[in-house]
Amino acid sequence: MLHYIYKAVGAAMYVNSDYFLLYHGKQLEDVHPLPLETDLERSTFIELSALLLATHRKNFNLFTSLAYFKELCKMLSFTPLTDMDKVYALQNRILAQLQQNLTHKELVRLNEAFTFLHKEEILPLQQYEQLHSLFEAGQLQPKEVSPTRIQKSDAGFLEQKELFIQEITSLLEASDEKGFQEELHATLEYIRNQKFSIGITGVMNAGKSTLLNALMGQEILGSSVIPETANLSIVSYDVQPSAKVHFWDKKEWESILDASQTLPSLQKFVNQVHKTFGTDLSDHITTSAQEISITMDQLPLYTSAAQSNHKCNLVKYVNLHLPLDFLADGIEIVDTPGLDDPVIQREEITKEYMAQCDLMIHLMNVSQSATRKDIEFIIDALLYNNVSALLIIITRSDTVSQSELNEVIEYTKQSITNELRALKQDNKIDFVLKALTFLPVSGYMALQHRIGKAQDALKAGFPLERTGIIDVENYLKKSLFGTQSLKNQTIIQSIKSRIQKALATHIKKIQYRITLATQDQTELKTTLKHFKKQKALDEAKLSSLQSDITLYKNQITHYM
Repeated sequence: MLHYIYKAVGAAMYVNSDYFLLYHGKQLEDVHPLPLETDLERSTFIELSALLLATHRKNFNLFTSLAYFKELCKMLSFTPLTDMDKVYALQNRILAQLQQNLTHKELVRLNEAFTFLHKEEILPLQQYEQLHSLFEAGQLQPKEVSPTRIQKSDAGFLEQKELFIQEITSLLEASDEKGFQEELHATLEYIRNQKFSIGITGVMNAGKSTLLNALMGQEILGSSVIPETANLSIVSYDVQPSAKVHFWDKKEWESILDASQTLPSLQKFVNQVHKTFGTDLSDHITTSAQEISITMDQLPLYTSAAQSNHKCNLVKYVNLHLPLDFLADGIEIVDTPGLDDPVIQREEITKEYMAQCDLMIHLMNVSQSATRKDIEFIIDALLYNNVSALLIIITRSDTVSQSELNEVIEYTKQSITNELRALKQDNKIDFVLKALTFLPVSGYMALQHRIGKAQDALKAGFPLERTGIIDVENYLKKSLFGTQSLKNQTIIQSIKSRIQKALATHIKKIQYRITLATQDQTELKTTLKHFKKQKALDEAKLSSLQSDITLYKNQITHYM
């Protein structure tokens, strides 16, 4: 069992660079420290540090809009946090200060502060797990370095995942201690439940459905010259195929009605809905949003804009579960309606989901690429939605020559450059262009290969390799499961921490049992008396902490 103990990271030795890489996706050398106020009481400094270290591009605007947050920041540094670069600089200095003399007790306190922020719904789960794994309290303690069967640092996530599962299974067989087994089973569940979301965007008629059908190897989603997919569709793996439709609720529908007063395109949409459903509208749009399960053959009735019943107009989003190999490793696809959707509420839902995706793909039809919507979305995604890389697929590449494809790519880059200059963001041009990868794809020809009609594609001069679909699949595999994936590094580090904690607790229990077995009756009574005293102290401390939390919550509520 001891062979499984991992070599620990030395007392936060690399936590500075790891923090910026795993939490922000930035290299440390890009960050220059700010002056830091060092006369604060140590416990106050630790708690303020937790708040500042939890600050991220996704919550920056919310935090800095609060006067109380600004006051707290002044206690650490008098330099105003006007942008994320200033936040990075302050975080850099905080980490440097913490590493100089951070005790185990203070590290525990730091993690408790992260936990509090998460429980109060200030810190989302993903960011909380990243911080918790980066500042793992157990890692401050020196650990015995023992051989381990998991040594392949160059292995991809899927390989390491299998190794973890094998090792945890061995540990489960080696011990029947209930608490230890529960921890290991929870870790197995954590490993198997990891999801990797791919967001697919593009204006209507960009070819999203055709590409996705080619990737999945089946014609699941509607594809046509008519923009069929009218709703957000979330596709994930399950052994049994199923579909669930989620409708708008009354409040959301009222928001659409309000917006239609000033948007002619949306007014047309609303008029069509009222004309189609009349008094039956209330059967679908209810106070609490309806969710209904449907069969796969019923799916076009709720998602296709080509259907005469227009039920897609009442649907907010659709969940699809399919037994497809492409999805089996935890891949989840978020297929979006077009960015030029007249229903702005659906466009907002699209942007909300995109912010949560691990990988984003933006599709542009080669004959109508780099539209205003395309350029705005690309810049918005990379500069303001925490997207670190964006794959741009030029669809219907079979209709143009290679030189024309190159012209489309160069035109897109130039359009992005011009827009950034117009926005006075010249210093971001290199960053944005480096974050883009362009791949030409013939989705239709690729689909023919995947659905048993390869001869049709071959007759047109398109073997599978020429369709571009293999390049897309290789890009996805490398980005989602490769050794350079920031998310994978975080997950693997978190799994190691979970196993370390479970082993450490298990070993302590074994050592304690050995100690008790060697004590006589008098020593056992003394031990029991000590534990009762410690229990009373812990209960008093817990009560005090609960009172403090209640007080802080009331103060925050009153302030807000």
